[in-house]
Amino acid sequence: MRPTRGVALLLTLAALVVVTTATVTLVRILLLEKTRARLELDSELAGDLLSAAEAPIQYWLEARSEEVVLPHTATEPRACVLDDAWVIEGRRYEIRIEAFDQAGMVSLRSARDGSPLRRFLPAEVREEIDAVKEPADSLWGLDLFPGFSFPAGESASAEDAADAEEADPALGALVATHGEAPESLNVHTAPLPLVQAVYRLSGLGGFEQVAEARAKGRLVAAVPPRSDRLAADKLPCLATRSRAWGFRVDARVGAAQCSIWAVYGPGEDEAWTCRQRLWIHD
Repeated sequence: MRPTRGVALLLTLAALVVVTTATVTLVRILLLEKTRARLELDSELAGDLLSAAEAPIQYWLEARSEEVVLPHTATEPRACVLDDAWVIEGRRYEIRIEAFDQAGMVSLRSARDGSPLRRFLPAEVREEIDAVKEPADSLWGLDLFPGFSFPAGESASAEDAADAEEADPALGALVATHGEAPESLNVHTAPLPLVQAVYRLSGLGGFEQVAEARAKGRLVAAVPPRSDRLAADKLPCLATRSRAWGFRVDARVGAAQCSIWAVYGPGEDEAWTCRQRLWIHD
């Protein structure tokens, strides 16, 4: 009888192991399914946040874009449009919108045509520009460039900020793919060395007033008018506003994050219109 009891006990233990393993597997499957469903919902909500970003972008363009004066120490024409976060039913929502003035950069055309401003671009960016052929439709976009061409989002921590400083410079934060003809350089947003170079190379006076206004966060009253010499020397006109802005929009809901790059310019009725929208995968 004892051997029979022993066999029965072994069979019972084996059955318990099978049931326990099956139960654990089932729990894991259910947890994975729940996690997947939550991530799908988070991704859908993050996409909705990206769509909702159109309203604050339009408002900023119409009401605030011409008031932007970046610090005289700014190395990129970057301005924060919106940075907000909130929690609803335990789910965290975050959205950040950053504007990049296309008239605060060296234009892609100038960089390719040998403008003297090309030397203000890092070697890596110049190489990236030279490696890409002009598209057949002449419609430039950051999607044509390999690597991490999109401007990086604002770092969330000191460690991330240190990593960002060590990373290769992003072409999208330094080179304008969109703009109006004739090309212009916004004295309120462009890096000050770039503005100074245009004044110096064109023989124009008045840079000291621009530098003083930028240091005080004030708008510049006026800039020298367009001249034929600027065009001859492949230099942009000096301007106090921009009619082309790029935006990086980052939306995060829970564990899901979506990012886009959108470029706006004036439409046929002079209203701000989205000219290009690209997904950012980084």
